[in-house]
Amino acid sequence: MACSAASNTSFRSGLPKRITTISQAKKMTTSIQALAYHHPSEPPQWHTLPMPAIAPHDLFIEIEALGVNPIDYKLRHNLKTPKPRPKILGWDAAGTVVAKGNAVSRFQCGERVFYAGHLHRDGCYASHQLVDERLVAHAPKQLSAEHCAVIPLTGITAWEALFYRLGIREQEEKQQQLLIIGAGGGVGSMAIQLAKQVAGLDVTATVSHAKARQWCHQLGADICLDHEQDLVTQYHDMGLTAPDYILCCANTDTYFDTMATLVASEGAICALVDTQQAHDLQTLKAKSARFVWEFMFTHPIHSPTSWRHHDILQSLSQLLDSQSIISSWQQTVGPLSPDAITQAHAQLITTHTVGKIALTAR
Repeated sequence: MACSAASNTSFRSGLPKRITTISQAKKMTTSIQALAYHHPSEPPQWHTLPMPAIAPHDLFIEIEALGVNPIDYKLRHNLKTPKPRPKILGWDAAGTVVAKGNAVSRFQCGERVFYAGHLHRDGCYASHQLVDERLVAHAPKQLSAEHCAVIPLTGITAWEALFYRLGIREQEEKQQQLLIIGAGGGVGSMAIQLAKQVAGLDVTATVSHAKARQWCHQLGADICLDHEQDLVTQYHDMGLTAPDYILCCANTDTYFDTMATLVASEGAICALVDTQQAHDLQTLKAKSARFVWEFMFTHPIHSPTSWRHHDILQSLSQLLDSQSIISSWQQTVGPLSPDAITQAHAQLITTHTVGKIALTAR
Protein backbone atom coordinates (compact mmCIF):
# COMPACT_ATOMS: atom_id res chain seq x y z
CA MET A 1 0.00 0.00 0.00
CA ALA A 2 2.94 2.31 -0.58
CA CYS A 3 2.23 5.75 -1.94
CA SER A 4 4.87 7.40 -4.09
CA ALA A 5 6.21 10.84 -3.30
CA ALA A 6 4.15 13.83 -4.38
CA SER A 7 5.21 15.57 -7.54
CA ASN A 8 2.36 18.03 -8.05
CA THR A 9 0.83 20.77 -5.97
CA SER A 10 -2.36 21.12 -3.99
CA PHE A 11 -5.05 23.66 -4.92
CA ARG A 12 -4.55 25.59 -1.71
CA SER A 13 -0.92 25.97 -0.78
CA GLY A 14 0.93 25.57 -4.06
CA LEU A 15 3.44 23.41 -2.15
CA PRO A 16 3.98 19.69 -2.74
CA LYS A 17 2.67 17.28 -0.09
CA ARG A 18 5.46 14.91 0.91
CA ILE A 19 3.48 11.88 2.02
CA THR A 20 5.16 8.68 0.89
CA THR A 21 3.32 5.85 2.65
CA ILE A 22 -0.05 4.97 4.16
CA SER A 23 1.52 5.00 7.63
CA GLN A 24 2.75 8.55 7.10
CA ALA A 25 -0.73 9.58 6.00
CA LYS A 26 -2.14 8.05 9.17
CA LYS A 27 0.36 9.94 11.30
CA MET A 28 -0.72 13.18 9.69
CA THR A 29 -4.44 12.31 9.53
CA THR A 30 -5.69 9.94 12.21
CA SER A 31 -9.29 11.09 11.92
CA ILE A 32 -11.74 12.74 9.53
CA GLN A 33 -13.86 15.78 10.30
CA ALA A 34 -17.25 15.30 8.69
CA LEU A 35 -20.51 17.24 8.56
CA ALA A 36 -23.14 14.51 8.89
CA TYR A 37 -26.85 14.00 9.47
CA HIS A 38 -28.64 11.96 12.13
CA HIS A 39 -32.15 13.16 11.30
CA PRO A 40 -33.67 14.57 8.08
CA SER A 41 -35.28 17.54 9.80
CA GLU A 42 -32.21 18.59 11.78
CA PRO A 43 -29.14 20.46 10.52
CA PRO A 44 -25.95 18.46 10.09
CA GLN A 45 -23.45 18.29 12.92
CA TRP A 46 -19.68 18.02 12.98
CA HIS A 47 -18.34 14.56 13.79
CA THR A 48 -14.82 13.26 14.28
CA LEU A 49 -14.57 9.84 12.64
CA PRO A 50 -11.63 7.41 12.55
CA MET A 51 -9.61 7.24 9.37
CA PRO A 52 -11.17 4.39 7.32
CA ALA A 53 -9.27 1.46 5.87
CA ILE A 54 -7.95 2.11 2.38
CA ALA A 55 -8.98 -0.51 -0.20
CA PRO A 56 -6.57 -1.50 -2.98
CA HIS A 57 -8.04 0.88 -5.61
CA ASP A 58 -8.87 3.70 -3.18
CA LEU A 59 -7.50 7.21 -3.18
CA PHE A 60 -7.51 9.02 0.16
CA ILE A 61 -8.26 12.61 -0.80
CA GLU A 62 -7.95 15.82 1.18
CA ILE A 63 -11.01 17.78 0.06
CA GLU A 64 -10.49 21.42 -0.86
CA ALA A 65 -13.88 22.34 -2.33
CA LEU A 66 -17.22 20.67 -2.96
CA GLY A 67 -20.41 21.18 -4.90
CA VAL A 68 -24.02 20.59 -3.88
CA ASN A 69 -26.71 18.85 -5.91
CA PRO A 70 -30.44 18.11 -5.56
CA ILE A 71 -29.64 14.49 -4.68
CA ASP A 72 -28.08 15.79 -1.45
CA TYR A 73 -31.28 17.19 0.00
CA LYS A 74 -33.39 14.40 -1.49
CA LEU A 75 -31.33 11.76 0.31
CA ARG A 76 -31.42 13.84 3.48
CA HIS A 77 -35.23 13.85 3.32
CA ASN A 78 -35.21 10.06 2.86
CA LEU A 79 -33.07 9.31 5.91
CA LYS A 80 -34.67 6.77 8.22
CA THR A 81 -34.90 7.84 11.83
CA PRO A 82 -33.19 7.39 14.11
CA LYS A 83 -29.92 7.11 12.16
CA PRO A 84 -27.44 5.02 14.19
CA ARG A 85 -24.44 6.12 12.13
CA PRO A 86 -24.34 9.71 10.89
CA LYS A 87 -24.85 10.01 7.12
CA ILE A 88 -22.23 11.97 5.19
CA LEU A 89 -23.72 13.43 2.02
CA GLY A 90 -22.10 15.11 -0.97
CA TRP A 91 -21.06 13.83 -4.41
CA ASP A 92 -19.03 16.59 -6.06
CA ALA A 93 -15.52 17.47 -4.91
CA ALA A 94 -12.01 18.53 -5.80
CA GLY A 95 -8.93 17.92 -3.70
CA THR A 96 -5.47 16.43 -3.41
CA VAL A 97 -4.45 12.79 -3.17
CA VAL A 98 -2.66 12.20 0.15
CA ALA A 99 -2.55 8.39 0.18
CA LYS A 100 -3.54 5.50 -2.05
CA GLY A 101 -4.19 1.78 -2.09
CA ASN A 102 -1.60 -0.70 -3.34
CA ALA A 103 -3.46 -1.40 -6.61
CA VAL A 104 -3.82 2.25 -7.68
CA SER A 105 -2.27 2.66 -11.12
CA ARG A 106 -3.09 6.12 -12.49
CA PHE A 107 -2.55 8.57 -9.63
CA GLN A 108 0.26 9.77 -7.39
CA CYS A 109 0.19 11.55 -4.06
CA GLY A 110 0.02 15.32 -4.38
CA GLU A 111 -2.00 15.24 -7.59
CA ARG A 112 -5.08 17.43 -7.94
CA VAL A 113 -8.22 15.46 -8.69
CA PHE A 114 -11.98 15.86 -9.04
CA TYR A 115 -14.78 13.33 -8.82
CA ALA A 116 -18.39 12.56 -7.92
CA GLY A 117 -17.81 9.27 -6.12
CA HIS A 118 -20.11 6.40 -5.20
CA LEU A 119 -23.63 6.70 -3.79
CA HIS A 120 -23.10 3.84 -1.33
CA ARG A 121 -19.98 5.31 0.29
CA ASP A 122 -19.49 8.33 2.51
CA GLY A 123 -19.80 11.63 0.69
CA CYS A 124 -17.67 14.77 0.53
CA TYR A 125 -19.11 16.92 3.33
CA ALA A 126 -15.84 16.20 5.10
CA SER A 127 -12.16 17.01 5.41
CA HIS A 128 -11.12 13.78 3.62
CA GLN A 129 -12.77 11.06 1.57
CA LEU A 130 -12.02 7.62 0.15
CA VAL A 131 -12.87 7.24 -3.54
CA ASP A 132 -12.12 4.44 -5.99
CA GLU A 133 -9.57 5.67 -8.53
CA ARG A 134 -11.82 4.46 -11.36
CA LEU A 135 -14.27 7.24 -10.46
CA VAL A 136 -11.63 9.97 -10.30
CA ALA A 137 -9.77 12.09 -12.85
CA HIS A 138 -7.00 14.66 -12.84
CA ALA A 139 -8.50 18.08 -12.28
CA PRO A 140 -8.33 20.81 -14.91
CA LYS A 141 -5.03 22.63 -14.52
CA GLN A 142 -6.43 26.10 -15.19
CA LEU A 143 -9.32 26.13 -12.69
CA SER A 144 -9.63 26.76 -8.97
CA ALA A 145 -10.82 24.02 -6.64
CA GLU A 146 -14.29 25.58 -6.43
CA HIS A 147 -14.67 25.76 -10.21
CA CYS A 148 -13.52 22.13 -10.51
CA ALA A 149 -15.66 20.79 -7.67
CA VAL A 150 -19.01 21.68 -9.26
CA ILE A 151 -18.32 19.78 -12.49
CA PRO A 152 -18.27 16.00 -11.86
CA LEU A 153 -21.83 14.87 -11.02
CA THR A 154 -23.58 17.12 -13.51
CA GLY A 155 -20.85 16.77 -16.11
CA ILE A 156 -21.02 12.97 -16.04
CA THR A 157 -24.83 13.09 -16.03
CA ALA A 158 -24.93 15.36 -19.09
CA TRP A 159 -22.30 13.29 -20.93
CA GLU A 160 -24.08 9.99 -20.25
CA ALA A 161 -27.49 11.45 -21.10
CA LEU A 162 -26.33 12.80 -24.46
CA PHE A 163 -23.85 10.20 -25.66
CA TYR A 164 -24.94 6.99 -23.92
CA ARG A 165 -28.70 7.31 -23.31
CA LEU A 166 -29.77 9.43 -26.30
CA GLY A 167 -27.11 7.91 -28.53
CA ILE A 168 -25.78 11.17 -29.95
CA ARG A 169 -22.48 10.76 -31.78
CA GLU A 170 -19.67 13.26 -31.50
CA GLN A 171 -19.58 15.72 -34.43
CA GLU A 172 -21.80 13.52 -36.58
CA GLU A 173 -25.19 15.01 -35.75
CA LYS A 174 -24.98 18.53 -37.16
CA GLN A 175 -28.32 20.00 -38.19
CA GLN A 176 -30.09 17.85 -35.63
CA GLN A 177 -32.11 19.42 -32.85
CA LEU A 178 -31.81 19.05 -29.07
CA LEU A 179 -34.37 20.42 -26.62
CA ILE A 180 -33.21 20.77 -23.00
CA ILE A 181 -36.05 21.40 -20.54
CA GLY A 182 -34.87 23.15 -17.39
CA ALA A 183 -31.52 24.08 -18.87
CA GLY A 184 -30.35 26.71 -16.38
CA GLY A 185 -29.19 24.32 -13.65
CA GLY A 186 -26.10 22.18 -13.30
CA VAL A 187 -26.89 19.40 -15.78
CA GLY A 188 -28.39 21.75 -18.34
CA SER A 189 -25.37 24.05 -18.12
CA MET A 190 -23.08 21.19 -19.06
CA ALA A 191 -25.44 19.65 -21.61
CA ILE A 192 -25.75 22.88 -23.61
CA GLN A 193 -21.99 23.13 -23.93
CA LEU A 194 -21.37 19.47 -24.74
CA ALA A 195 -24.16 19.43 -27.31
CA LYS A 196 -22.70 22.48 -29.04
CA GLN A 197 -18.96 21.91 -28.68
CA VAL A 198 -18.72 18.12 -28.91
CA ALA A 199 -21.72 17.14 -31.03
CA GLY A 200 -22.48 20.31 -32.99
CA LEU A 201 -26.25 20.21 -32.37
CA ASP A 202 -28.74 23.04 -32.60
CA VAL A 203 -29.85 23.58 -28.99
CA THR A 204 -33.14 24.95 -27.72
CA ALA A 205 -33.10 25.55 -23.97
CA THR A 206 -36.03 26.25 -21.69
CA VAL A 207 -35.82 28.47 -18.61
CA SER A 208 -38.15 30.22 -16.20
CA HIS A 209 -36.49 33.59 -15.61
CA ALA A 210 -34.27 36.19 -17.25
CA LYS A 211 -31.02 35.34 -15.44
CA ALA A 212 -31.24 31.73 -16.58
CA ARG A 213 -32.03 32.84 -20.13
CA GLN A 214 -28.92 35.05 -20.23
CA TRP A 215 -26.79 32.22 -18.77
CA CYS A 216 -28.01 29.66 -21.32
CA HIS A 217 -27.34 32.01 -24.23
CA GLN A 218 -23.85 32.62 -22.80
CA LEU A 219 -23.24 28.86 -22.81
CA GLY A 220 -24.26 28.58 -26.46
CA ALA A 221 -27.99 27.85 -26.58
CA ASP A 222 -29.41 28.91 -29.96
CA ILE A 223 -32.96 29.55 -28.70
CA CYS A 224 -34.42 29.98 -25.20
CA LEU A 225 -38.08 29.31 -24.42
CA ASP A 226 -40.15 29.81 -21.27
CA HIS A 227 -41.08 26.43 -19.79
CA GLU A 228 -43.66 28.06 -17.53
CA GLN A 229 -45.64 28.72 -20.70
CA ASP A 230 -46.93 26.08 -23.12
CA LEU A 231 -43.93 24.73 -25.03
CA VAL A 232 -45.97 23.14 -27.83
CA THR A 233 -47.55 26.52 -28.59
CA GLN A 234 -44.15 28.23 -28.54
CA TYR A 235 -42.70 25.65 -30.96
CA HIS A 236 -45.69 26.13 -33.28
CA ASP A 237 -45.71 29.95 -33.14
CA MET A 238 -41.96 30.18 -33.79
CA GLY A 239 -41.99 27.56 -36.54
CA LEU A 240 -39.33 25.48 -34.79
CA THR A 241 -38.26 22.07 -36.07
CA ALA A 242 -39.33 19.12 -33.92
CA PRO A 243 -36.47 18.07 -31.61
CA ASP A 244 -34.69 14.83 -32.49
CA TYR A 245 -33.58 14.60 -28.88
CA ILE A 246 -35.08 15.87 -25.63
CA LEU A 247 -33.25 16.01 -22.30
CA CYS A 248 -35.59 16.78 -19.42
CA CYS A 249 -33.74 18.19 -16.40
CA ALA A 250 -37.02 19.37 -14.85
CA ASN A 251 -40.05 17.53 -13.43
CA THR A 252 -40.72 14.53 -15.64
CA ASP A 253 -44.40 14.31 -14.69
CA THR A 254 -44.98 17.95 -15.65
CA TYR A 255 -43.46 17.64 -19.10
CA PHE A 256 -44.04 14.04 -20.20
CA ASP A 257 -47.07 14.77 -22.39
CA THR A 258 -45.36 17.85 -23.83
CA MET A 259 -42.27 15.83 -24.71
CA ALA A 260 -44.34 13.06 -26.29
CA THR A 261 -46.05 15.67 -28.47
CA LEU A 262 -42.89 17.52 -29.47
CA VAL A 263 -40.36 14.76 -30.08
CA ALA A 264 -39.56 14.05 -33.71
CA SER A 265 -40.33 10.78 -35.44
CA GLU A 266 -37.77 8.16 -34.34
CA GLY A 267 -36.51 10.62 -31.76
CA ALA A 268 -35.49 10.02 -28.15
CA ILE A 269 -36.35 11.44 -24.74
CA CYS A 270 -34.09 11.21 -21.69
CA ALA A 271 -35.36 12.11 -18.20
CA LEU A 272 -33.54 12.60 -14.89
CA VAL A 273 -36.24 13.21 -12.27
CA ASP A 274 -38.28 10.38 -10.72
CA THR A 275 -41.93 10.16 -11.73
CA GLN A 276 -44.78 10.06 -9.23
CA GLN A 277 -47.43 9.37 -11.85
CA ALA A 278 -48.12 6.65 -14.42
CA HIS A 279 -47.51 7.63 -18.05
CA ASP A 280 -48.73 5.96 -21.23
CA LEU A 281 -45.74 4.98 -23.36
CA GLN A 282 -48.17 4.14 -26.17
CA THR A 283 -48.13 7.85 -26.99
CA LEU A 284 -44.60 7.34 -28.32
CA LYS A 285 -45.31 4.24 -30.40
CA ALA A 286 -46.66 5.98 -33.52
CA LYS A 287 -43.40 7.94 -33.74
CA SER A 288 -41.20 4.94 -32.83
CA ALA A 289 -39.69 7.28 -30.25
CA ARG A 290 -37.64 6.11 -27.26
CA PHE A 291 -37.89 7.05 -23.59
CA VAL A 292 -34.81 6.44 -21.43
CA TRP A 293 -33.59 7.28 -17.95
CA GLU A 294 -30.25 8.68 -16.86
CA PHE A 295 -28.99 8.05 -13.32
CA MET A 296 -25.35 8.90 -12.84
CA PHE A 297 -24.74 6.30 -10.13
CA THR A 298 -25.94 3.36 -12.23
CA HIS A 299 -22.50 2.62 -13.61
CA PRO A 300 -20.52 2.72 -10.34
CA ILE A 301 -23.14 0.55 -8.63
CA HIS A 302 -23.53 -2.08 -11.36
CA SER A 303 -20.13 -1.94 -13.11
CA PRO A 304 -17.69 -1.21 -10.27
CA THR A 305 -14.56 -2.17 -12.20
CA SER A 306 -15.33 0.11 -15.17
CA TRP A 307 -13.25 3.21 -15.89
CA ARG A 308 -16.14 5.01 -17.65
CA HIS A 309 -16.49 7.83 -15.15
CA HIS A 310 -12.73 8.34 -15.04
CA ASP A 311 -12.68 8.58 -18.83
CA ILE A 312 -15.61 11.01 -18.98
CA LEU A 313 -14.05 13.25 -16.33
CA GLN A 314 -10.70 13.22 -18.16
CA SER A 315 -12.50 14.33 -21.31
CA LEU A 316 -14.27 17.10 -19.39
CA SER A 317 -10.96 18.16 -17.84
CA GLN A 318 -9.38 18.50 -21.28
CA LEU A 319 -12.37 20.47 -22.60
CA LEU A 320 -12.17 22.82 -19.62
CA ASP A 321 -8.41 23.31 -19.95
CA SER A 322 -8.76 24.04 -23.67
CA GLN A 323 -11.56 26.52 -22.83
CA SER A 324 -13.93 24.67 -25.17
CA ILE A 325 -16.38 24.69 -22.26
CA ILE A 326 -16.51 26.63 -18.99
CA SER A 327 -17.25 25.68 -15.41
CA SER A 328 -20.86 25.89 -14.28
CA TRP A 329 -19.77 27.55 -11.00
CA GLN A 330 -21.91 30.56 -10.11
CA GLN A 331 -21.36 31.17 -6.40
CA THR A 332 -19.54 30.02 -3.28
CA VAL A 333 -21.72 30.21 -0.18
CA GLY A 334 -18.81 29.91 2.24
CA PRO A 335 -16.64 27.33 3.94
CA LEU A 336 -18.29 24.03 4.84
CA SER A 337 -20.51 24.51 7.91
CA PRO A 338 -24.04 23.61 9.05
CA ASP A 339 -25.28 27.09 8.13
CA ALA A 340 -23.62 27.10 4.69
CA ILE A 341 -24.99 23.66 3.78
CA THR A 342 -28.48 24.62 4.97
CA GLN A 343 -28.33 27.78 2.87
CA ALA A 344 -27.12 25.87 -0.21
CA HIS A 345 -29.86 23.24 0.12
CA ALA A 346 -32.50 25.95 0.52
CA GLN A 347 -31.37 27.57 -2.73
CA LEU A 348 -31.49 24.26 -4.61
CA ILE A 349 -34.99 23.48 -3.36
CA THR A 350 -36.34 26.62 -5.05
CA THR A 351 -35.39 25.00 -8.43
CA HIS A 352 -34.45 28.49 -9.69
CA THR A 353 -30.70 28.15 -9.12
CA VAL A 354 -28.55 29.07 -12.10
CA GLY A 355 -25.44 26.97 -12.63
CA LYS A 356 -23.83 25.39 -9.57
CA ILE A 357 -23.14 26.28 -5.93
CA ALA A 358 -19.78 25.52 -4.31
CA LEU A 359 -18.34 25.51 -0.80
CA THR A 360 -14.74 25.47 0.32
CA ALA A 361 -13.77 22.62 2.61
CA ARG A 362 -12.62 24.96 5.36
